[in-house]
Amino acid sequence: MRNLLVCKLSHYLISISTESVVEVTRIVAAEQAPGLPSGIVGLCLYNANVVFVVDLHSMLKVPGETYGASARMLIVQVNDMYLGIMVDAVVNIFSDVEMESRSMERFPSSLRKRVFCRAHKYGGRYSFELDPLRLLHPREQAQLTRHRGNTTGGNDE
Repeated sequence: MRNLLVCKLSHYLISISTESVVEVTRIVAAEQAPGLPSGIVGLCLYNANVVFVVDLHSMLKVPGETYGASARMLIVQVNDMYLGIMVDAVVNIFSDVEMESRSMERFPSSLRKRVFCRAHKYGGRYSFELDPLRLLHPREQAQLTRHRGNTTGGNDE
């Protein structure tokens, strides 16, 4: 049994395993930096660690308004770096046994973005489970690792 954090992104529901989430915070201002991959809008600090802020609207080409008062940032650890994933709202936490799960292969290719691993039926709608390990291509992860090293003066620890 796994617990999933269900979030709103425009008119979609997305979910992420609570095991991946370090903390849920209000969205903070991200410092812009040159040379970041598409969808990474800047960086901020979390417990003295560099966090690369991900705008899912931009990355997934999901139309949406600016993030409002209920918007949150999910701090997740991916390998040795932190990502701050912006969502429009956090809806609830549910166990995956409370939801009907489906493989993404059963959905049209337009919904099978590289970042989703499965879909869960939640409240009569599908919630698409985000896999944080799939958010960045290995080339982009290497680029962020180099950028983080430059930001911290070369000390990644």
